[in-house]
Amino acid sequence: MKQLIEIDRQQLEGHIKITAPMNMTQAWLKHCIYDFYLKHPSISIDLQVQNEKINLTAEQVDVAFRVGDAQETDWIARDLWQSSFALCASTLYLDQHPTIHHPSNLLDHKLLSVSTSPRWIMRHKQTREVYEISTEFSFKSNDVLLVRDAVKEGMGISWMPPYYFNGEQHKGHGLVPILPDWCGQDRQVILMYRDRDKQPARVQAFIQHVFDWKAEQPAMYSAN
Repeated sequence: MKQLIEIDRQQLEGHIKITAPMNMTQAWLKHCIYDFYLKHPSISIDLQVQNEKINLTAEQVDVAFRVGDAQETDWIARDLWQSSFALCASTLYLDQHPTIHHPSNLLDHKLLSVSTSPRWIMRHKQTREVYEISTEFSFKSNDVLLVRDAVKEGMGISWMPPYYFNGEQHKGHGLVPILPDWCGQDRQVILMYRDRDKQPARVQAFIQHVFDWKAEQPAMYSAN
């Protein structure tokens, strides 16, 4: 039995169970995982997406992606990068409404909120000025992709991680950043796993792939 376990650990085949936040996976993480599968087609992947925290041990998860805190103290947590929030709108909306020079001008506009962020706390990158918006939003949803679609339709201005609207893959969608010198508080994207010394080779390969893939990505996934 020990010999079989050791063989399993050394081979780049078998099964990996991954859990990750739903919207982050749809926005960009899926490309990292697809790329790994194409390089290692002998490894089967079970990708579970949910925004709720689950018991990683009970669910027999191999690798978990989290935003914010790690929580599981007996798991190894490694920082991938920092994510922030930024303002965006469609060119359709901006062409029909007054120019925005400062966050205080936003109160004269239609604001669309990801409902997990009931307040928008903005900080100027150079002056460090802080401005907070807490208002009745014109539209809100707990699904950031739905909010982004509403922004594309010209329904108003929203506050979300810039990788949902910034970058080459979003060109042509009509979404542009607003007040780019203002950003939200950084939130850490974390990769979690167990058993640093006894990991199967397939899990080690996946972890290394994630960090290699991350190093090749543009700055749109960073806090800036």
